[in-house]
Amino acid sequence: MQRIWRSGIGWDDVLLERDYAKWVDYLDEVRKLSQLRIPRCYALRSSKIELHVFGDASEHAYAAVAYWRAVRPDGTVHLALVAGKSRVAPNKVMSIPRLELQAALLACRLATNIQKEHGIATERRVLWCDSKTVLRWIRSDPRAYKPFVAHRLAELDERSDRNEWRWVNSADNPADDATRADCDLERWLNGPTFLLRNEDAWPIDNDVVDERVADDEVKGESINVVCTTHTGDVIDVTRFSSWTRLVRTYARVLYFIRRLRKQQQPRGHSPRGSSLRALDVMLTDDWLRVGGRLRRSPTLSFDEKHPIILDGRDHAVRLLVEHYHRRAGHANHEAVVNIIRERFWITRLRPTVKKVANACRLCRVRRAQPVTPKMADLPGGRLAFRQRPFTHTGVDYFGPLEVTVGRRREKRWAALFTCLTTRAVHMEVASSLSADSMIMALRRFMARRGQPDTLYSDHGTNFVGAAAELSRARLEIEERMSDEATTRAIRWLRIPPHAPHMGGSWERLVRSIKVALSATLHTRAPKDEVLHTLLLEAEFVVNSRPLTHISVLPSDPTALTPNHFLLGSAAGRWQPGHFDTSEECSRKQWRASQALAEMFWQRWLREYLPTLQRRHKWTEGRPPIKVGDAVVITDPALPRNTWPRGIVERVYPGIDGQVRVVDIRTAHGRLRRPTARLAVLPTEVESSHAPTGGGLLTAELRPPCAAVAASAD
Repeated sequence: MQRIWRSGIGWDDVLLERDYAKWVDYLDEVRKLSQLRIPRCYALRSSKIELHVFGDASEHAYAAVAYWRAVRPDGTVHLALVAGKSRVAPNKVMSIPRLELQAALLACRLATNIQKEHGIATERRVLWCDSKTVLRWIRSDPRAYKPFVAHRLAELDERSDRNEWRWVNSADNPADDATRADCDLERWLNGPTFLLRNEDAWPIDNDVVDERVADDEVKGESINVVCTTHTGDVIDVTRFSSWTRLVRTYARVLYFIRRLRKQQQPRGHSPRGSSLRALDVMLTDDWLRVGGRLRRSPTLSFDEKHPIILDGRDHAVRLLVEHYHRRAGHANHEAVVNIIRERFWITRLRPTVKKVANACRLCRVRRAQPVTPKMADLPGGRLAFRQRPFTHTGVDYFGPLEVTVGRRREKRWAALFTCLTTRAVHMEVASSLSADSMIMALRRFMARRGQPDTLYSDHGTNFVGAAAELSRARLEIEERMSDEATTRAIRWLRIPPHAPHMGGSWERLVRSIKVALSATLHTRAPKDEVLHTLLLEAEFVVNSRPLTHISVLPSDPTALTPNHFLLGSAAGRWQPGHFDTSEECSRKQWRASQALAEMFWQRWLREYLPTLQRRHKWTEGRPPIKVGDAVVITDPALPRNTWPRGIVERVYPGIDGQVRVVDIRTAHGRLRRPTARLAVLPTEVESSHAPTGGGLLTAELRPPCAAVAASAD
């Protein structure tokens, strides 16, 4: 069948004549199986039972057969066929020793399965093989051979013991019958005759093996010989981290060389196609210099007319560039290039200067900028559906605003409460920054709008006012407000200090109130009553702003505004729909009011909520800040040239894994800051470019670029 398959014939094709004859012979052999009779009973009435398994291979197939050998009390021996297996040789051509190894592995597996399934206690097990090459492999270390042989030898070591293997002559091997067409069926069924005799008469291995065949599977040994030729400089410049120290060493070496040889000044020539060919290179005092066209200049010095040519890829040249980079005060690249060009002509000068500057620790610290993490998902209060307005509220103060009381002027602050869901605002006037004044404003708000479930605010540092007043009142406000919220079962959440971007929901509305107030407040210090009236009018104007796109089509409804949820219409002048005044059934009136509210919420869900899906900035994830990072706090509220540094001690990752708030240990205590205000300092730099005179956190720092402060706003 394998020969027919190799011919490439299809399933529906007619067989060739030679293949057809073989196929007919095969069918005749299969029909003879009906006449085959094998005893099912082993007849092992003995106390000494042995298992003998034979394996053999040819170029066409390999097979294994197993027999029970029972020695009876009267000394007679009984053999019983247990099982047999055969396999055709693979299509890929394989050597006879490898096929013999496959047969040995098949015999070992067969013996293991027979003992596992029968459960007959055997005195010993003998595995027979007629290949002395395979027997030598089995008795050797598997690691010394190629993978094909090594893998199978390793399995043989696991399944059998080396002492179980014995050699048998091919003429006495019953497994040989299954690998050839002319088989001895009698020997296959009854076993080899030598097993009926004593063990002294069994075949003996005289350990004669073909060394050439056995060594073909041994792994080759390779010896790597590395020849190195010193073609570099006498001085290893990579051992130096300072240009000054390198120059002094070179000077001593050159002084010694010049004393040993005679000085010469030949002219050099650049090869064709070299980038130096246009420079008219000349060799002077063992230095390659630019010949150029400036020889006749009466004012230029010799070094200016003929600068030394250096390779920018060399380590010593990079030390030179770093030396001038520091002398220039870590200035921009062009300033360093201009200074170096006065004395040296360095190939690839600008890339070299840029690479040195990028490796400079001080420059990396100065250029450090805060990286804002990806914008977080909206809180649940922004997405609350079908809830009373101001259920989730944000509060903030702005001011102070001056008012006239009699003949004196006093300060007032405006307290802004905003609904995070409907974006409506509520204004209250606070007479001071004290905790009592803030609690009174909160109570007036709850009396008119109801008690909120969640109250969001900043950490008290966002009040616009005198710093002295704020510092005295901040701790008192936080303590008293926490007590008031706990008493009224309000969940009070505060954003981290110095993080106004996390309170954008109320910060943006503070600006809108200020714009509306500037249009009506024409006097600098109005009276209390006037200020209160103007704040409420500004509240109404802001609540009348559209939340969605304004359509100009007459068939479309007016744009949705916060006043729709508070008053039922955008300006509070009319009600949508027609209601019969003669209707006196309170149940229908209640249903009408519920239908009106449901219509506004459906419009909010359909028109406004999809506009919150998109992230308008901070769209990419950033590597999070880790514990132990050195950072610089870039707070625009700090005094000029004040850039405190610290070490991150704790991080607060969000649900998405992004770290937006951390705790920092500074020289003046521990602070909690948003990561948008932190610039991570480099902590791993090349030692060859480390600045002298201090470490990373002790070096003088200039403020990062002005874009940091601008982006923080």
